[in-house]
Amino acid sequence: MSGTRSKLALFLCGCYVVALGAHTGEECVARHHEAESYVAAVYEHPSILSPNPLALTSRQQALELMNQNLDIYEQQVMTAAQKGVQIMVFPEDGIHGFNFTRTSIYPFLDFMPSPQVVRWNPCLEPHRFNDTEVLQRLSCMAIKGDMFLVANLGTKQPCHINDPGCPDDGRYQFNTDVVFSSNGTLVDRYRKHNLYFEAAFDVPLQVDHTTFDTPFAGRFGVFTCFDILFFSPAVRLLRDYEVKHVVYPTAWMNQLPLLAAIEIQKAFAVAFGVNVLAANVHHPVLGMTGSGIHTPLKSFWYHDMENPNGRLIIAQVAKNPVGLIDAENATGEMDPSHRSHSVAQTGMQWHNLGSPKPRPHWLKR
Repeated sequence: MSGTRSKLALFLCGCYVVALGAHTGEECVARHHEAESYVAAVYEHPSILSPNPLALTSRQQALELMNQNLDIYEQQVMTAAQKGVQIMVFPEDGIHGFNFTRTSIYPFLDFMPSPQVVRWNPCLEPHRFNDTEVLQRLSCMAIKGDMFLVANLGTKQPCHINDPGCPDDGRYQFNTDVVFSSNGTLVDRYRKHNLYFEAAFDVPLQVDHTTFDTPFAGRFGVFTCFDILFFSPAVRLLRDYEVKHVVYPTAWMNQLPLLAAIEIQKAFAVAFGVNVLAANVHHPVLGMTGSGIHTPLKSFWYHDMENPNGRLIIAQVAKNPVGLIDAENATGEMDPSHRSHSVAQTGMQWHNLGSPKPRPHWLKR
């Protein structure tokens, strides 16, 4: 008997002994499985876009558009909450859209205090800072859903003229991921470093290596879209910060042969032996689709170049991901998820990556 199987046998015996007849073996196994996993969700969002992102607009008009997307986010959060989701990820550019200039995006930007300097709950302290309406709504969603929430938005940060990196207009503008805990506290932020033709945003002077700890799965790392193709922050985050789980907002256009969203996400999970929670926007006419919850052994994913609707993906994920090599050495058997079949259930979709896939089509924007 292999070491893994003997440990499982001992665990099952222990369940029966401790239960003293009060619980069935099935209940013990279920409790053990629940203790070793967490429930995650990603949402592929068909975002409502500005009809003219180059035009100048007011803050109020910008908020009206962004609130339409945030209304959809809130609906998805409440659906996910009913299924016991503990962490949920939304895509890059899902709230404000894309193809702005530096000037035209300004009304869409929230002020972003540093979570390392300021402990802040935007939902409970809405008047602490000006121009934080989007952060407030996201914070309140995390509370309502009782979950960790990861989203992407544009942010602004004033800078002094003596700062050698300060732009001429006196402010930094960042493509920013934010993380909220289940009580609505702003846990951390990540400012995208490897921009892809994003004239509206600045590159941070230093690379953010952003991690956050959760009570249900330990440490997560954060990066955005194009970052996944670069050593820093993506690989350095895994190498130096003991990260086993990655949250990955993206706005990715698929381009054959090598830059297809699902394959890039899955390859990263397999190559580094981590879980990847990837949320993409959904605009098939732009070739933008492909989201998933990827472990080293299997993937729960959505890709559809014809359906205009988005998709909420929910999956139970191992706290300690096991790589392909480790799993085969431990059991001597192929994981069942490597066999070719697919299942769709209750608004969630699972596909094995060995199954035929719709033809993808990249290049972000």
